[in-house]
Amino acid sequence: MEIVFLLTACVNPQRITQLVVADETERLNQYLDALRFYLEKTIYRIVFVDNSNFDLSTFFLDHVAKNRIEFLRFDGNTYNVTLGKGYGEALILEYAFLNSTFLKEADFVVKITGRLKIMNVSALIDKSVKDKHTVSVDVDLKLHYAQSQFFVIPLDFYYTCFRIKMFAINDTEGVHFEHILAQSIKEWIYNRNRLYIFSNAVCISGVSGSTGVVYSKPSIKIKVAKYIKSMLWHLINKGFNVKSL
Repeated sequence: MEIVFLLTACVNPQRITQLVVADETERLNQYLDALRFYLEKTIYRIVFVDNSNFDLSTFFLDHVAKNRIEFLRFDGNTYNVTLGKGYGEALILEYAFLNSTFLKEADFVVKITGRLKIMNVSALIDKSVKDKHTVSVDVDLKLHYAQSQFFVIPLDFYYTCFRIKMFAINDTEGVHFEHILAQSIKEWIYNRNRLYIFSNAVCISGVSGSTGVVYSKPSIKIKVAKYIKSMLWHLINKGFNVKSL
């Protein structure tokens, strides 16, 4: 199965006022660091999409030539800013799926917030990529809120579930990207597909752009809680059948 990483980016946030980490140079260095990490630690092709029209390809010309990275950029910060950065994130996904050559060849898309390093990304992928009817994400058991920094989806999930809902994202009204992602997962399950909740805690290295808080290594308590949540979900849904492959 073809797995492609999709890293979302906004090097120069300009009009986005909700961000604490807003300095262009600081953000650029974080994106470069994350990209180098994924190039070194994984074997997958990467699509990097920036919505502030910033070109990072000059830093990775060798990898572009080897068809390891695809860089896309567009002027995507022209939307109504009251809708919030989550809406902007959704527009990045839309641009990527419409314009990326790599994604058109993908079976699974690993979406990552581009400034962050998922330190155990390979282990998470090994456990989560099962079949084209499975979405993998960290979400609460009631499916109200799904973590958006990192998730793994088959292409069909984006087109049949998320895309038709994403334009409802409105941070001002309290409808965040994470809520729409969770609603999309509900519909995915209703259509007789599967959800895999990560049994391992997602280990993130980096800084939250919204709060400035540095992500910390998951504690033993958090790791145990994540494992129990995952096991509870899969026990509850053990008899659930997906449609025929």
